[in-house]
Amino acid sequence: MAQVAASPSLKSVLKIRQGTKATPPPTTTLTADAQPIDHKEFNTRILLAQSAVDILQLVESESNLNHVNILTAFQRFAMFHQRTLHDIAQLKRQRVPHVIQVDEEDSARLDMYKVQLQRHHHDLNLIYSARFWNLVAELERQCQMHIHCVPSRYLYYLLKSLLVLHLAPSTLMENLAAQVTHRLPQDRFSVDKLVHFLHGFAILSTPNDCSKAWMEPTFQRICSYLLTQDSTPELLSMAAWACTVAKVHHPELIDAVLKAANAHPVPGVAFSTQAYQIHLDSQLANLPCQHTLAPSRVGEFKQALVRQQHGNVSSTLHEVVSTTLLQMSVPHTNEYVMEYGYSLDIALIEERIGIEVNGPSHYQLRRNPSEQYLLGASMLKMRHIQRAGWTVIQVAYEDFCKLPLGKPRQEFLSLLLEVAMANRLDRRQDRGI
Repeated sequence: MAQVAASPSLKSVLKIRQGTKATPPPTTTLTADAQPIDHKEFNTRILLAQSAVDILQLVESESNLNHVNILTAFQRFAMFHQRTLHDIAQLKRQRVPHVIQVDEEDSARLDMYKVQLQRHHHDLNLIYSARFWNLVAELERQCQMHIHCVPSRYLYYLLKSLLVLHLAPSTLMENLAAQVTHRLPQDRFSVDKLVHFLHGFAILSTPNDCSKAWMEPTFQRICSYLLTQDSTPELLSMAAWACTVAKVHHPELIDAVLKAANAHPVPGVAFSTQAYQIHLDSQLANLPCQHTLAPSRVGEFKQALVRQQHGNVSSTLHEVVSTTLLQMSVPHTNEYVMEYGYSLDIALIEERIGIEVNGPSHYQLRRNPSEQYLLGASMLKMRHIQRAGWTVIQVAYEDFCKLPLGKPRQEFLSLLLEVAMANRLDRRQDRGI
């Protein structure tokens, strides 16, 4: 529904002019409170929209939209948002090298680069606008009433859109999970889609305390169903990893995944890292399945995680934080791989204090930007690192970048380090060390 491109042929066939509204029948009496609308025609206008701004303007222009219109608008908005992220990444890869002297052509290219980047960031920041959050509120309202009649494939598209935006409205996620489990006996979802639902729920909803009540039964039912189906080791591993993130223990699934990992002839990177994290979590939680994975495979899969972590590239913000620490004469190591195979952005090794420098992509998207909730994958990493005895400091982009250069940023980091050191001292005293 939301994937149809706004092609010239589509416009020609449908003969719909962008920006025009359906003309009501002459017998219809218009009132200020109830304007008639052709929902199918409006849906086509959404599909023909050329940008996220167009989507928000269309939705704002009509007050009597149905759930199909809202779902389509939301999915198209998410698609444009994802495209903008891709365009920004591509633009930065093509960035003009900074040189002291440039000719007129280089100067023009640099100016064009800045203009394009500014435009993309403007589009990206639409997720903080009131119009976007009005769309989200209407999406929640419509789904509360009509989600039971939404086709299964569009529920899957909805989840993918929520993942793109890192958005997890509590009531909407609960209703979505209820529909998935309700349709489970009817075989309305393929195995891979069910696994992706688990993955999405784990990533988005684990940070929300109110989600725990529905996540446990939802995960248990879906995982038990998966074990009765013809599933690949990779899909089962992805499902078990989602359970690990969500702190839902399904012994049969974990045992099946770790046994499959022992016998897998050529495990891929994703399978290897997931199986290792599942094993590590079982070991740290002292679960019976902690000895299922063969020691040779533990080492092999850990190295897969280490190689993956070594591929991390320090962000600009990371480099700024590191430079600020150097100005404070705080010795540290960048991209330090600790004993469990995870990479810490910045590590004070002797003090066993790690600093994670997190941009907006590490957090849930919330109406209030000051509410910072890490996504499920980052929460799992933090859980394992802390179980190894490290204290982890989170330096968020929003908090750090709004501070002026120099002393204010140094004082901010100094305060975080003081709190971390005090917490470590308290824990050592509690253990009698």
